[in-house]
Amino acid sequence: MFAAYTIFNIPVNELFIAAVLTIIGYSMNDKVVVYDRMRENNKLLKKMSYKELANRSIYETLSRSINTGICCVLSLIVLIIFGKIYDISSLVDFSFPLIIGIISGCYSSIFIASPLWVMWQESKNKKKVSNKPVKA
Repeated sequence: MFAAYTIFNIPVNELFIAAVLTIIGYSMNDKVVVYDRMRENNKLLKKMSYKELANRSIYETLSRSINTGICCVLSLIVLIIFGKIYDISSLVDFSFPLIIGIISGCYSSIFIASPLWVMWQESKNKKKVSNKPVKA
């Protein structure tokens, strides 16, 4: 989203702050949904590896995340069209970066946050194993 403001020379003002806060809220909500599914599956499927657990959790929430993202992007496209027709530049300046932010937020929630969780869980397990005292 920051790149969109720079590339398209959109002024940084109160709309920028509103757009950033909106994207942060959207992305955090999407990550919470994926992580909550991982937590639920971790309790139910204790013998599954972390990679398989993350893959299954992503698969279970993928349609919800993509459908939500598509609905938001379509709504923002309508706002851009409305803003262009009635010459409301603030609406266009707010909606266009939001489209980019929602797409990148949806991507990061699905394809970046989950692998980070897997790496974190695996590193915690390695530390537990390495910190156990060796019995002679």
